[in-house]
Amino acid sequence: MWRWISLLLVLVLLASNGYWLYLALDWGSAEKYRQLMAYERENQVEALKRLSDHFVQGSSKADLYETLAVVFPEEELFEKEGAVNCTWLSFPFTPEGLVDGIEVVP
Repeated sequence: MWRWISLLLVLVLLASNGYWLYLALDWGSAEKYRQLMAYERENQVEALKRLSDHFVQGSSKADLYETLAVVFPEEELFEKEGAVNCTWLSFPFTPEGLVDGIEVVP
C-alpha cells in the first residue's frame, strides 16, 4: 500500500512542478510580448510626433486653432505659458508667434 501512496505522491509532485514550469514559461513569453508592444508604441508615438512636428512647425496661432478644431473637434483648447494645449498635446510658440513644435503631455 505504501508503494501506491509513494507513487501517487511522486506523480502529484511531478504534475505540480510541470504546472509551475508551464506558468513560468507562459509568464516569461507574455512579459516579452508586453515589452515588445511597449517598444513599438513608443516608436510609433515618436514617429507620429516627428511627422506632425514637421507639418505644424511654423504655423500661426490662427492656423493652429483651425487645424486642431478639425482634428480634435471635441477637445477644449486653452493657452497657458506661451503654448496652446489640449488633453494630450502642447504646442509651444516662438517669440515671433509661430508654432515651435509639438510636445506630448504625459
